[in-house]
Amino acid sequence: MQIEVQHGELTKIACDVLIVNLFEGVTHPGGATGAVDQALGGWISELIAADHFTGKASKTFELPTFGKIPAKRVLVVGLGKAEAFDAEGVRRAAAAGIQRARALKATTVATLLHGAGIAGLPVEECAQAVAEGTLLGAYEFNKYKSAPKDEPKIELEQLLIVERDANKLEALQAGVTRGRIIAEATNFARDLATEPPDTVTPEYLAQTARNMVGEYHLTVEVWEEARLLAERMQCLLMVGRGSANPPRFIRLDYTPSAPATKHICLIGKGLCYDSGGLSLKPPTSMQHMKTDMSGAADVLAIMRAIAQLQPAVAVTGLI
Repeated sequence: MQIEVQHGELTKIACDVLIVNLFEGVTHPGGATGAVDQALGGWISELIAADHFTGKASKTFELPTFGKIPAKRVLVVGLGKAEAFDAEGVRRAAAAGIQRARALKATTVATLLHGAGIAGLPVEECAQAVAEGTLLGAYEFNKYKSAPKDEPKIELEQLLIVERDANKLEALQAGVTRGRIIAEATNFARDLATEPPDTVTPEYLAQTARNMVGEYHLTVEVWEEARLLAERMQCLLMVGRGSANPPRFIRLDYTPSAPATKHICLIGKGLCYDSGGLSLKPPTSMQHMKTDMSGAADVLAIMRAIAQLQPAVAVTGLI
């Protein structure tokens, strides 16, 4: 899904679904939501007055526009109580909105920037949270699923974050960029943990690390059995004997362009499914054993994000 920043008025944006918001207890919407309400002839105010929508956190309500504005539908997302609202509330609102928009089979969605209006939160922080909430909320693992032939799958293609104040666009874009990097890294880790256990072997994780070198400017070193034996890593070797797939030890390094202010080391457990120990667990626990490599997936994802964010910190990831 593309996430883009657009300068303009929400009431003039053509899209399948237009997302606005409302705090709990508000009876007369203001800001961008108020502008949309006015363009619709007060329909949002009417549904509030009729108790159809109260603004509770992550609750949604949609209504058709009947051509009053270019958007086909308006989706109102509840923000909860104003005094408790923060960046996590922005994230949850964005996730709730995009999930409902997908259920409505939207391909193009526009939204205001949750939290940066009446709530007064920093623009860049809100933009990052909207990008994160959108991409995390829209996540699906469909690699091994095929769409029904009689019902082609409709994909979300674009989210526009619309802002009328041109002075906020630079900070908004910076937040979106950072949020996309972090959310895509999170979904990358989700993908690895969700893959079937006969796919994600130690060598699969090692090759995933090698593939990141050229794309993300990291250095990688993979130790195979001979090196593990030379380094006297007997515990790792012994665990690996429970599997037909030999063990690997993986090191990734990120080095900043400027002198590093400090050096951080991340260690991720990459225990793959068939490494032994099945007889030690009850059957109901075995279905989750494939996620024992989630620590390794997290380190790979974090190193991917760090290489793009480029902090002034040296980071080593060990798996």
